[in-house]
Amino acid sequence: MKSDKALLIIIDGYGIAKDADDNAVTRSNSPHLKNLLKNNPTTIEASGKAVGLPENTVGNSEVGHFTIGCGQILDQALVRINKSIETKKFFEINLLKDQINKTKNAESNIHITCLLSDTGIHGQIKHLKAVCELLKQEKIKNFYFHGVLDGRDVPQKSAEKYINQTINLFKEEKIGTLASLCGRFYAMDRDNNYERTKVFYDLVTNSEEIKKTDEAKLLTEIYKEAENDYYAKAYKISDFPSLKDSDLFINMNYRTDRQEQITQALENLNFSEFKADIKPNLITFGDYGSKKFNIFPTPEIKENLSSVLNNANYKQARIAETEKFAHVTFFFNSQNKQKSQLEEHFLIPSSKVANYKDDPTMQASKITEKAIEVLKSDYKLIVINYANPDLVGHSGNFEATKIGIECIDKNLKKLIPKALNENYTIIIIADHGNAEDMKHEDGSQNPSHTTNQVPFIVVSNKNYQTKKVKDAGLKDIAPTILDILDLKIPNSFHGSSLIEELN
Repeated sequence: MKSDKALLIIIDGYGIAKDADDNAVTRSNSPHLKNLLKNNPTTIEASGKAVGLPENTVGNSEVGHFTIGCGQILDQALVRINKSIETKKFFEINLLKDQINKTKNAESNIHITCLLSDTGIHGQIKHLKAVCELLKQEKIKNFYFHGVLDGRDVPQKSAEKYINQTINLFKEEKIGTLASLCGRFYAMDRDNNYERTKVFYDLVTNSEEIKKTDEAKLLTEIYKEAENDYYAKAYKISDFPSLKDSDLFINMNYRTDRQEQITQALENLNFSEFKADIKPNLITFGDYGSKKFNIFPTPEIKENLSSVLNNANYKQARIAETEKFAHVTFFFNSQNKQKSQLEEHFLIPSSKVANYKDDPTMQASKITEKAIEVLKSDYKLIVINYANPDLVGHSGNFEATKIGIECIDKNLKKLIPKALNENYTIIIIADHGNAEDMKHEDGSQNPSHTTNQVPFIVVSNKNYQTKKVKDAGLKDIAPTILDILDLKIPNSFHGSSLIEELN
């Protein structure tokens, strides 16, 4: 007899690794979680090819939730773009070439932005070489590049490395001007902090009002005003013409959640969060904004976990705070913004802090409260996300990250018994690693994701046992949930159930 309800708990950024003095997972005072891990030693893959990324590439929340929700391994944007460049198909994309030539014929300018990072989570600076080659192919003489400093998915103060790479590339290709730089705290906000988005928008569209920074003093200026690259303010590096309506703006970043706000400001005629009169022609490398300018659309997923449950007339609930709300809804549903009528979303507003080391408990308690509230409703599946290990882990602050994990531990101690009382089978996983590896080899803070495996924990009133499955990974979570709910696993799913019930 199967349990008739499932509770999926995603502990964001909670990877599994050997104990070390920089492992916030093992060094945290989290007895409940540690006991669950002891009784559930199975771990699963959440990075690289297991989630549709290149081998040895760190996992991330977007591809993690996408893979969990669709039960399949599909080539993610990074892989699709890489293949397009390798096969030379990139140089024949009609929409891209048409926009470039439209701009050239109008004697207007081309502006390009990309995250200065080589981890491939949001964008890949290595793609810039192909863009330079394409522009030269189309007889473009120059373009203006607006680099976004990372400091999160790469070492916190690695700007010099990526700036030099960019400048050297432009010299080698004999095209491109490094026009401006801005930290992703401003350029890539996703939490409706539009005053941050405005900083980047104004930098690109109103350059005449911004004083140029002496390139020789740039790094000194950045670190005088910000603790690391992530928080770097807006800097004009070269004199450049402001972005105009007739210009072309190419956004090379492909992950959608952190490009939505700036794209709305550049595209949406009804945008009202701040004054944004400039509406240029656009090209995007991902599914954000209206999507009509996207040259790398996400393949349509016709059958995923949500659709299977909807077809079975099963109600679902999704609960997360703002920072991870898109992940348990949009990404979990295969990047489909339209939820089913049987699916309820519960948004807990994230706190408005610049750095989650200052609020390490985040909204975990409120998420738990909401989960306990909906347990008594007739939801067949509840999905919740605790963001602490990832977002506090991104601060690089080891002690704060431990506090975040300890908070989750206390909340799970409250939530799990109540879920069992309502006959839910609980699955606890992570979407990728982070908090288990918080120092680089040189001893500096490591705020980045990892390639480590993540837990697979099952708690149930039923006598479930974990099965050994070859290459077990996030693709197997949706089939496992369908197994719990006694629903047929579609042939389109690549995964299989990770559990079996003992008599």
